[in-house]
Amino acid sequence: MYKTYGNGETVGAIATSVGIAFKQMGKAAGVPGHFIAVGVAAISGWIKNQLEGRLVTYAELRLGISYNTYYGYYEYVETVTHYSDGSFSKPKQTQYVQTGYKVPDDILARYGLKNP
Repeated sequence: MYKTYGNGETVGAIATSVGIAFKQMGKAAGVPGHFIAVGVAAISGWIKNQLEGRLVTYAELRLGISYNTYYGYYEYVETVTHYSDGSFSKPKQTQYVQTGYKVPDDILARYGLKNP
């Protein structure tokens, strides 16, 4: 999901809208609410800090899957990437947050993966 945020919106509203987007993506993926809340809180706080003093921000939101070597399973991860302009081709910075929520095997099977 790519989004351009203009100077007419407040920093808090931007962070909140990103949080809402992640909640919707997490719910669609079947992630329980308490796992979504942890990631959303971390991402929203980071976004708020990054946006202060900027007039226009270009961001991409992603809900992905990553293998957690510590726990030994695939989990959902959230990322926000800020871009320098509306072409969304020059990333400036990316924030990555692990959710700790194990991806169900039926979802992993779609990608040819499975939990050990």
